[in-house]
Amino acid sequence: MLVLFLPVLLGMRSLYEWAQPAMVAADPILEYKKPYLNPTFFTVRAFVYFAGWILVASLLNKWSREQDRTGNPALAAACRL
Repeated sequence: MLVLFLPVLLGMRSLYEWAQPAMVAADPILEYKKPYLNPTFFTVRAFVYFAGWILVASLLNKWSREQDRTGNPALAAACRL
C-alpha cells in the first residue's frame, strides 16, 4: 500500500487544492483549515497511519503463528482486536 500511496504523495499539489499555496491564500475556508490541511501534516499523518497498520498486522501475524505453534486458545482472543 505504501508503494501505491507514492503517486498520491508525489502528485499531491495537482490532486488537492489545499496543497497549493496560492489557492489556500485565495480561499478563507482553506486558510482556516490550513493547520490540518497542508502537505507536511498530510505526509506525517499518512506515515503515522502506515506505521500503525504495519504494527497491527505484525502483531496479528505474530499471534497467529504462535497459536498455530502452541494451540493456545487464549491467543485466538488476542487476535480479535
